[in-house]
Amino acid sequence: MTDFYDNKVVKQLTTECYLAALNGKPFDVGGFPAAEYKYFDKLYKLYSSYDRGNISAAEAEKIKKEYERRYISDRDLCIRDYKLRQRVKELTETADKLCKAITKVTVPLPAEVNSAYAELLVILRKDIEVEI
Repeated sequence: MTDFYDNKVVKQLTTECYLAALNGKPFDVGGFPAAEYKYFDKLYKLYSSYDRGNISAAEAEKIKKEYERRYISDRDLCIRDYKLRQRVKELTETADKLCKAITKVTVPLPAEVNSAYAELLVILRKDIEVEI
């Protein structure tokens, strides 16, 4: 699996993207995460446009810097989203453990509640016998 958080890896992929565009070869971004897919797809098109002479080197560099800025922002949002989802998962697991612990706790009921419950059982038993 590609480590997109390693700057050396991103630099290497950028070079591969550039060389593919200059040689008219495809650069496969199909297995990339969303932020990387978007960045390298746009970068490939930019390099291709530069190679065909549609834009100047200065203009291409300016656009590339904007793409890099957006990519870093998108990647940071993905990291933040991942961390938030992990935190929600942890909190859900903790709440589940607490709920299970609470349901195992026995609480003594006052005598009035116990006697009312006993009377209710007697009534229910009579109703069941009548229906049978």
